[in-house]
Amino acid sequence: MSDSNLVPIGVLSHLSGVPADTIRTWERRYKLLAPERDARGRRIYSAQQLARLRLIASLNDHGERIADLARLSDDELEQRALLHKQNTEQLLPQVIRVAVLHPTLSKTLSGPILGLSTQLDVIQLSELNPIPEGLGRVDVVLASVDSLGSKPLTLLRRIRLALQPTSLLVTYSYMTRPMREKLQTQPLRLLKDNMPPERLRELVVQGLLADRLRNSTRSKPQDHAPRRFTAAQLDQLQRQISRLDCECPNHVASLVSALLAFEVYSANCSSASPADAALHTKLHVGTSQARAVMEELLMTLVQAEGIVL
Repeated sequence: MSDSNLVPIGVLSHLSGVPADTIRTWERRYKLLAPERDARGRRIYSAQQLARLRLIASLNDHGERIADLARLSDDELEQRALLHKQNTEQLLPQVIRVAVLHPTLSKTLSGPILGLSTQLDVIQLSELNPIPEGLGRVDVVLASVDSLGSKPLTLLRRIRLALQPTSLLVTYSYMTRPMREKLQTQPLRLLKDNMPPERLRELVVQGLLADRLRNSTRSKPQDHAPRRFTAAQLDQLQRQISRLDCECPNHVASLVSALLAFEVYSANCSSASPADAALHTKLHVGTSQARAVMEELLMTLVQAEGIVL
């Protein structure tokens, strides 16, 4: 390839949707790409390297480890991408309804998605005050942070009630810290503006896929062991003076409290991919079962010690 077809890392980052700092880190840790250098010593990349980076970024979004992907040839990456494509098509609807509250992204979303047969039905919304009647349920809402106004949480609640989206994406160019902190309390994904169209379409699909899988794998009520101790009782047991020459009630009560805390954390932990969602569900259910075992042991200690709760 001639020098005129080589691009610097900033252009590579824009075309792939992978931040330049992430590209440098992957190169340093995993020897992901082997860029040439221009006369000034700056990294420059070929079209083949761009294609490889896009494949790796896509597979990483599906939960594949960078350390594993870096060792694969381009052909092996293509094979894995094909497998993910087949699995993805089984989990996605043929038509994905996307409501867009953004001045320019409707046209950006038009086009092929990772070579999938799935199509995007893009609905442009000029405003959400009031939310248009008869729109029905949508799969994805894609909004710019500017469109949310000064009371973003209020508008987000109205969007969820009216449109019932499975996935909610918010794009931004610049954002104040208070706004970011507000949005990070919500079940949504934040995306940088001005990413390549194909990367945006890919993230829309992958976000919906992760949310659908998380909802379908969400643990059932019967998977959760009922609590046997209140927070006040656990606090009492952690401070209880034992009649035996040991502190078993204190330690076991502390373990139960720690398991409860992680049980709540794992239920609310964010997931970047379907694999993440499945893992968090497994952690949540497993922790609930471990807590039930420790609570049974704690109840045995309470009865043996004659502790009144």
